[in-house]
Amino acid sequence: MGTSHLIISQIVLMYQQSIFYVHVYIDSGVMLKGGSQVSYRELLYPSSCGAIVAVLVISGLFILSGGSFGHPAASMALDYNIDNSTLAVSITHNTPTPNYHYIETVEVSKNGAVYSTNTYTSQPTQGTFTYYYTVPAVDGDVLSVRTVCNLAGEMTEEMTVTGPRQDMRIEVSPSITGIEEGQTRDFTINAYSGTETVDGVSFRFEISHGSVSEVEALGLGGYQFTYEAPEVETDVTETMTITGSRNGYNDSSASLSFTISDSDIPDDRIRISLMPQTKQVASGAEVSFIVSLSVQDGPVTGAQVSVEARIGSVGAVTEKGGGDYEFTYTAPVLDSDDEERITIDASRDPYEKNDARYEFDVLASTKDATLDGVIGGSEYEYKATAADGDLEIHWRIEGENIRMAIRGRTTGWISIGLEPTTLMKDADMIIGWVDGSGAAHILDCFSQGNYGPHPPDTEIGGTDDILEFGGSQSGGWTVIEFTRKLVTGDRYDKPIDPQGVLKLIWALGDEDDHTSQHAAAQARRGYLEIDLATGDSSERKAPVLWPVHAIFMTGGLVLMAASTIILYTSRKTKWWLKAHKGAGVAGAISTVIGLAVGIYMVGRAGSGHLGTLHSILGGITAVMLLSSPALGFIHFKFIRRTRNLRPVHIWLSRIALLLMFIVIVMGLFLIGIFD
Repeated sequence: MGTSHLIISQIVLMYQQSIFYVHVYIDSGVMLKGGSQVSYRELLYPSSCGAIVAVLVISGLFILSGGSFGHPAASMALDYNIDNSTLAVSITHNTPTPNYHYIETVEVSKNGAVYSTNTYTSQPTQGTFTYYYTVPAVDGDVLSVRTVCNLAGEMTEEMTVTGPRQDMRIEVSPSITGIEEGQTRDFTINAYSGTETVDGVSFRFEISHGSVSEVEALGLGGYQFTYEAPEVETDVTETMTITGSRNGYNDSSASLSFTISDSDIPDDRIRISLMPQTKQVASGAEVSFIVSLSVQDGPVTGAQVSVEARIGSVGAVTEKGGGDYEFTYTAPVLDSDDEERITIDASRDPYEKNDARYEFDVLASTKDATLDGVIGGSEYEYKATAADGDLEIHWRIEGENIRMAIRGRTTGWISIGLEPTTLMKDADMIIGWVDGSGAAHILDCFSQGNYGPHPPDTEIGGTDDILEFGGSQSGGWTVIEFTRKLVTGDRYDKPIDPQGVLKLIWALGDEDDHTSQHAAAQARRGYLEIDLATGDSSERKAPVLWPVHAIFMTGGLVLMAASTIILYTSRKTKWWLKAHKGAGVAGAISTVIGLAVGIYMVGRAGSGHLGTLHSILGGITAVMLLSSPALGFIHFKFIRRTRNLRPVHIWLSRIALLLMFIVIVMGLFLIGIFD
């Protein structure tokens, strides 16, 4: 671009000189050439030719350059920080004159709509520079940026925001049991996140037989659609699965199952429905199904029910009462997905017998799959949350294996312990983290005591039974995925009952070193129970005790300081000695209580009691603060024989007060009050 500017400048200069001479000739009328007079035409012709040539050259360069000497940005990179809602736009636009040739407009759009238009009269550098814009966005939002050169050319780049998502649930009403063929029914969907409603949700439907209208937003998290039942030749079971999606939220699904009645069917024909209305079953999995039989007058009991499966196997049918019959289906172990078809026949005098067919997919085994640390929409069947959403446990039973994912709001390690007996003791531990290069690590460990240690199984005579694992880290969240057998046979692994309730402890670390001390704030660890068969979960939160510890330790410091102040400021009063002793004793009691709470808190956290500088100095300071009033009492009791104790008592108090102040400040740093 610099060479082009130079050439153009020379041509323009030539053109200007030519025009200057033409004007001179016109003004003077004639000019002498070797003593002869020259006409206007003779003088004007060469200069005019030069001007015309210059104009033609300039015009040619102008055309070849696309009508302008401007150009779009050479490159553009977008980076979004979800923690502070900042979009960084790094632009490379090379120009030797950033005040005359520059990026004039930067247009920021979110999800296809223009969010802001930013206009500039120059650019910061001759090459690469970065602009920052505040753009509130959540996981899934698409941000695009269009840059426009002030002379000519534009460039557009876009990115999809990634980050943590909130939980969302959808509820569909009414819950109906049947509908006549050809009829329509209005349904309402309500979307929630916690107690808050969620607007802007998009829905997709999976329907076996009927059709639905477009979903209409009602506001305040409410939506409405109309279902239309098709014409049927016999009673059929309709299964309708509704999945809601919105940027920044996890997908949520709800299912409805009801019977579409054939208006021509006899009233005494047995009607058959099957629950659950599953769309897919994992390879090798066992699923319990309930068959419900009814006629127009009510449920059918005492019926003969037979069930056949195309590729899987079914157990004996047992009557549960109230028209319900149960059987167990076992999916085959497959190398590739296949379709299953279950046929149910039901008969009972004096009713007319009937049959029904149900279809679902059997998913191939994922034993050899590579876990990537990304939790897909249908990758796991169930999810439990804890720590106010900062921890997620996802799982799926796959035959004799369990597939789990742990997602936590941390950039350090993540750990769960299965079936502990007391605190951490005997817990089957899984510890994982993602290092700075993006590589995932996982350990199969065992906790040998209430507070550890928890060495890897391989170090204590066991085996590493993690079949596969993966992990990822982004937006302040870490995901660790792994697969292991339900029953490994290793003495240090707890057997997992796929139909039972799994008790587990969890913890989130602030750094990759899993041997480091656990966080002081107990909200970073807890206890959870999950029902592996239903997805139900319950959380037990440990009490947050550090404020109590901090209050009593600070109270001890204040009272001890008051005792010292009284000693130096009130010696002339009659009450100074009692006040000095009283404040000292009260400070010692407060310190003892604070120390006891701290010992209990650290024990509950599973950390070593002398594992940090804060706890070491705290222990030393507590001993000094308790020794100081004890020496004081001894000195006043035997004042004549213990004169040498007085300076020890005074200096011990001073040093202890200074150390206690330092310990309290260190504690505030440790819990995050100070950064």
